[in-house]
Formats: sequence, C-alpha cells, structure tokens
Amino acid sequence: MAKAKPKLKKPASAKRKRGDDESAGSSAPDGAIVDDRTWTNGDFTLISSDNVRFRVDGVHLFSPSAVFRAAADLNPRDRTARFTDTEYETASVVKNFLDFVVKFRTSQFKEQHRRMYISREGVSPFVQLARFLHKYDSRVELRRLLYVFGKEVGHSYDLYARDSFIIAALAGDVNACSDAIEATSGASDKGTSDSFMDLHALVPANIPPVVKEMIPAHYWVALCKGWERSGKHRNRSEWAHHFELLIDGGASK
Repeated sequence: MAKAKPKLKKPASAKRKRGDDESAGSSAPDGAIVDDRTWTNGDFTLISSDNVRFRVDGVHLFSPSAVFRAAADLNPRDRTARFTDTEYETASVVKNFLDFVVKFRTSQFKEQHRRMYISREGVSPFVQLARFLHKYDSRVELRRLLYVFGKEVGHSYDLYARDSFIIAALAGDVNACSDAIEATSGASDKGTSDSFMDLHALVPANIPPVVKEMIPAHYWVALCKGWERSGKHRNRSEWAHHFELLIDGGASK
C-alpha cells in the first residue's frame, strides 16, 4: 500500500507568535498559524493539522522517513509539510515525533500515557506516534518505538497489551503481537465487561472503532479469527498460536 505524503506547499505567514505562557504543541486559535516555541529553527517546516508550525533541519527528517526524504531535492523555501489528519497529525503528535526522532526523548510520553489511562479517554501517545511513523514510512524509528514502549511501560504488559499489539502490528512484528495476545487480561471476557483492565485488553468485542482502524487489516482479521478458534475457555496460548498461523497464511484460512 502506497504511503501517504504530506502536502508540500509554501509556508503561510504566522498570524501571531506563541507566548511563553502557552504550552508547546497546543493548537492555534481561530485557524491562525502560531509557532511552536521550541522548534523554531531549520530549513523544513511542519504545520500540524491544528495550525502549529514547527521548524527543523531537514536532515533530521530525511534519515528516519522515506516520505520526507523524497522532499530532500526541493528548494529549502518549498520544504513545508501541511498535515490534515485531525486525530494523528496534531501539534501534540508532531512534537512527540520530533522529540523522539531528533532528541530521543520519551519522558513526555509517559506522563501523557499515565493521564490518559487514569481518565480512560483517548489514544495512547505511543500509539499515536506509531501511526504517524507508519504513515510516513519511518520503519527503523517504528521498531525503536516498539522497543522503547516495552522498556518504558511494557512491564505492565497485561494492562498495555492492546497498545503493545497495535505498535507491534504497525511495525510488522508478529512475535511481539503474539506476546501481547498471551499477556492480555480479560481473555475469557465476551465484550460486556466495563472493568478497567478489560477496557484495555485485546478482546475484539471490546476494541472500539477508533482503535480498530489503526490495526492493519490482515492483523485485525488474524486477531479476530484466532480469538474465535481459541476454544470455549479462550486460552490465550491457543489464541496466539492461531494468530501466528493465520498471519503466516495471509489471514485467509
């Protein structure tokens, strides 16, 4: 499947400058473009879907992303990517992307992740970034994110099994997907539980559409069919085993 490309265009003039009292990565008011106060220098401009402008040296984008690398031959004045996805190309996601690929920082992810799970709302910042990296063909960085996720929050694997599975699926790591299936809690649930753990487990009936759409189609089919074939007691090892067989067979068996 062809990777989506960001819309390249000449940068619009900023209507206002971000003040020191504004948090970096917040959206711009009334459609005006504002400058992120951290990412202010560079020959490549990124404008988030909520109208925050980031400037970064293009070399930092060309190395991790095959899509951005295609813009390397453009005149620096034309190196502007305007994002449009209001869910996964917001200022928060773009900032996390830059912090991850340029500064190798993940501390802000953990705090965002913690707040999200306490409130039970939203999509993990790790998963948001994984989707962004997958969309812009940043394969090496996606593999690194999978490793970082496992190291930073994966010790609570049963709680974060769903996120682990999604990131692993986007990274194309079948073994890591199987590990997530075996670690998931609520494996005997039929989709009716509202417990904290089951809300974040991998049981297909508990996965909302906004999360389902992030999982590559053949991984989703294998996840669901593997669940159906896991036996009446919903054995997780059997589920993982059938998942692997289905992935190897193109999820068509």
